[in-house]
Formats: sequence, C-alpha cells, structure tokens
Amino acid sequence: MHRLAVPFDQWPAVECEIWLLGTAVSDKLGQRKKSRRSPATFLKYQHNYGRWLGFLERRGLLDLNQRAGERVTPDLLVKFFDEMLARGNADYTIYSRFCDLRSALRILEPGSDWNWVVRPFGITVYSVLPMRTRPKLVPAAGELFVWSIGLMDDAQTSGGQTDQLIQYRDGLFMAIAVSSGRRLRALSSLRVDHELMRLEAGYHVEIPPELDKTRRLDAFDLPPALTGYIDRYLDVVRPALLKGQASDDLWISRRGRRLSAKTITARVEHWTRQEFDEAFGPHRFKHSAATACVLHSPDEPDLVAAAFRTSPAVLQNHYIQRDAAQVRALIAHASLLDRLRVGK
Repeated sequence: MHRLAVPFDQWPAVECEIWLLGTAVSDKLGQRKKSRRSPATFLKYQHNYGRWLGFLERRGLLDLNQRAGERVTPDLLVKFFDEMLARGNADYTIYSRFCDLRSALRILEPGSDWNWVVRPFGITVYSVLPMRTRPKLVPAAGELFVWSIGLMDDAQTSGGQTDQLIQYRDGLFMAIAVSSGRRLRALSSLRVDHELMRLEAGYHVEIPPELDKTRRLDAFDLPPALTGYIDRYLDVVRPALLKGQASDDLWISRRGRRLSAKTITARVEHWTRQEFDEAFGPHRFKHSAATACVLHSPDEPDLVAAAFRTSPAVLQNHYIQRDAAQVRALIAHASLLDRLRVGK
C-alpha cells in the first residue's frame, strides 16, 4: 500500500477509543472539559498521527498489536524525517509533524514523557533544519480589495447565470476576507442573522468563541464600502443559488447547499491563479491585511495584533513583509483601501 496516511477509522480499535476519550469536549456527565486545544487542533494531531502510521505501513512495519509508543523509535523517526525531506516538504511542515506526533502520543499514552520525539538523538529536529520559508506572493491589501470588488462589478447577477452568481459570491468572500483579516474557519461559518447581522450603519459580525482561535468572542464591523455589495448578495445572488431551498448559511454552493471551507479555498485559488499567475488561499488575504495595518500603525504592534487575533511575535515573524518595493506598494494600496472603507 502506498497511501500517505492511515485514516482514523482504520487505526487500532483501542487507539480510536483512547483518542475519542482523550479529545472529548465533555465528560460522561455532560460537563464541558477545560482544554486549550480546539477541535481543529485535535483533528490536525489526528491527521499527522495517521501520516506516521502510513509511514510505518508503507515499510511493512505497522504492527497493530503494538502500543502506540512501542512503534516509535529514534531510528524510525530519522527515517520518517528523511522521507519528508525526500518528498520536498517544507522545513516548518516537517517540524510541525514531529510536534503533532508528540502531541498525539501524549493523548494515546498520557503517562509517558514524549518530549524526546522532537529530539530523537538529543538534537532537536528544529535545530537541524534551516527553517527556510518559501517565498510567497502577497499582493497589497488595497489591490486585493479593489480586485475583489471588480469581480463583483463584472458579474452580471441580474441574468441569473450560475457562473456569474458564483463569481459575485467569490468576489464578496475575498473582499470580506481582506478587509476583516479573519481566518477561513470563522468566515466560512457565517450565518445570516446569526454571526452576520444587518445594522442601520452597515453589517456587523460576531464570531462565537468556539469558532475563534483565541476562544473569545470576536466582534467587528465590515467596511461601509461593502454594505451595498452584501445587500445585493443577500437580496439577489444568494436566493438564486438557494433555488428555493431554506438555509441560514451565508455562503451557498451552486447546488444550493452550504459551501464548505475546502471548496472556498479551491475557489480562492482558482481566482488568484487567474489574476496573479500563482494560486494562493484565504490565509494569504489575512497575511496581506495584517501587513497593511502594521505599516500604517508601526508604533502600535500590540493594537494591531489584537485586531487580527494574534500575538505581536507571530505578527512580526509571519505577517510583516520586508521587501522594500512591496512595502511601498502596500502603503499605496492600503491608503486606497482606507478611502474605500469610508465610501469616498
């Protein structure tokens, strides 16, 4: 077999049972457990543990009668490392998979110390990788915002053609993504009159704690420049996509169903590939928005970090662009975005 990962339902039965108990959000009495990990994080651990099992399976080394911890040896971890290098995985991806394997083992065998997994022979995986980040195309926030609005303007929604409806929907999602700087998980879960509300001054969003990475309520207003576009989407585009079906989900597929986060990512990649000759997903929109705000408020990194629901260190290391030409472009386009936000 050559599959990359063993799916959860094909794990050893005892490990499935331990995993479900260890990642449950409530106990047997129905009381909510205190956890610093979100369901999405547990799912990431689960996926990468499945990759470890897949690695063992491809080499004929997966013994389902062994305990999870018995399958992990320093020699095998080195081979796991070498395989990921050979596959061309990014440095941060490799290190993340080692960390997730450690976290998965802590769930499966909580009584043991698994810190050694990220340093199989006393040397950390992190230290032997150059931790290079692949160069990323990150267009300026203003450029992304104006381009997204242009997609909506070009879509002839009155005719009801499905492709035009889809274009309008996708343009609106990207405009909201770059103007709000929120994560895909939160934006893809918006519902009309729930998380998204129409107020007299425009549209307001309240993302509940379970959908926010910080586990706190996230409330913010959308730019006034988008009010008319959202109105049109709700009055014309969305009903046409629903085709008479009932739903409170904001993002609707061409089949009249809830649009999944995976499909949204694919649609964003479709449009960005056409426009920028390189496909990138919704997270790059957050990246661009955060960078633009940092450039406009260089003396207030904590304020900007709070606005984008991240830490100042993450903001500095992952969102701020250092290329001088790109910085100048970001400043110019961010100014345009500011004017659009106030409807000028």
